[in-house]
Amino acid sequence: MTARIVFRISVLVLLLYSAVTQKCPGGGPSERSILGWMLQGHVYDTLLAERPFTCVLKCREDNRCQSLNWVISLLTCELNNRTKEARPEDFIPNPDRSYYRRDLEQVPLGSIQELPAESCDEIRRSEGHAVSGKYWFSTIKSGTSVLAYCNMDTTEKWKKINTGPVCFGARNDSYGAFNIRESGVIHTFKLVHLSGSIRCNHVNPPSYWGCDNPSHGDMRLITVITFKNRSALLLAEYSREDCHYFYKIEGVGINDSELRFNNLPSAISVSLGDEFQIWYGQDLKDCSEYNNSGQTCADVYAWYA
Repeated sequence: MTARIVFRISVLVLLLYSAVTQKCPGGGPSERSILGWMLQGHVYDTLLAERPFTCVLKCREDNRCQSLNWVISLLTCELNNRTKEARPEDFIPNPDRSYYRRDLEQVPLGSIQELPAESCDEIRRSEGHAVSGKYWFSTIKSGTSVLAYCNMDTTEKWKKINTGPVCFGARNDSYGAFNIRESGVIHTFKLVHLSGSIRCNHVNPPSYWGCDNPSHGDMRLITVITFKNRSALLLAEYSREDCHYFYKIEGVGINDSELRFNNLPSAISVSLGDEFQIWYGQDLKDCSEYNNSGQTCADVYAWYA
């Protein structure tokens, strides 16, 4: 049998199978083939298969399989760990292939360690509807899958960032670090007090976010959020005198349960896994920290666009 005849038979089988699956009772878009298209860049396994239905069965047997490309001329199937919904930018025309989304018992993206997602947005696109909770991600720690929380409520602008308390001290570079768990654009942050307090000396009372020293007037807040390189985000108008990063925010006190910062002059774009840090200003600048003490622990929230 010549290669040309094999090719024509393969196309005929493909068309017949496509017609059957499109007419299956209870079937939906996930059971239909799309002739002349493929998903590129997400193939994790390639198998010989004389019929597309064989590929479908193989896909059903593997929890990682989200979709497949059937290569008509080679009689092979390419198993994908993503769908065109999750990665629409990678769905491209290809006259020698046909694309199928897994039709039965598709494992939700990010729900198992073997199928980690890259972002919460990717999970939303893939599943159409997803509930808030913990999912597996491949982008938080290189080379391994890590569980992290996703807030799937798209109407809520404040999104919690941390999974456990973020604690920072007042001396000896005792900053608290947190990692972004959802890519997007952020306008500002807020900290919600959980426990602890900080002193800027042995004389004045402790506080959650600042220095309760009358000599600083109303510029008593001193908690700063920075990028990983210790560059401070412009979340307030800092006084750089004495290198302390003192500032004030209208309506916010040093012992309020929430420290809501001002909006950034320009919103910042963040990616999953990006690290930010919380510092006590004197500790950040290694200035006048010798008599500081204590530790504050907080939850971190970001306001997404």
